[in-house]
Amino acid sequence: MLAVMAFRIQLTQSIAYADRSRHRLDVCCPRGVAAAPVIIFFYGGAWQSGYKELYRYVAKALARRGYVAVVPDYRIYPEVCYPEFLDDGALVVRWVKENIARFGGDPDKLFLKGHSAGAHIAAMLSIDARWLDKVGLDPGRDIAGLIGIAGPYDLMPLRDERLKKIFGGMDRPETQPIYHVAPGAPPTLLMTGSRDRLVEPGNSVGWRRG
Repeated sequence: MLAVMAFRIQLTQSIAYADRSRHRLDVCCPRGVAAAPVIIFFYGGAWQSGYKELYRYVAKALARRGYVAVVPDYRIYPEVCYPEFLDDGALVVRWVKENIARFGGDPDKLFLKGHSAGAHIAAMLSIDARWLDKVGLDPGRDIAGLIGIAGPYDLMPLRDERLKKIFGGMDRPETQPIYHVAPGAPPTLLMTGSRDRLVEPGNSVGWRRG
């Protein structure tokens, strides 16, 4: 059995990556590393809830294993609807590319990771080039990989009335990651629970078959 090295870690809290109150991120890094892989983790909450303090345990767990971990807040409903939370995510990625080296991270080894609604955000940033293009980046060049956990990649048609408001209608396939999958996208790992009834496992299986 291989031993897993546990690094001593350092947490830097609530760094501004843009101007609004929810434009803040935490960075958790192993002490003394250089050019470590970087993981940006977008949390879930149905695009309506969540805050980074709840997910510091994720950042700390990743940092103890040698990754530089970034957990951002982003604007949520009712403050914003699609696509503003994607624009926030793109700003996070740009900030990380420009600044993560001073935390011991390698900006050329940048992975996007997300859970539930956060997996949707991570996926859209990774495979729909429109969002990173706004900040001068390109997913094929600037994203090393995508990790999705229980992600809603194909929710159309929507039934929930609040989600219809968030995404601007019942059936807008352009808002869903599965409709943007194409050759040249970053390597992708999708994980799901076989008994998940909140986000059906078919979201991940359908992407693989697509």
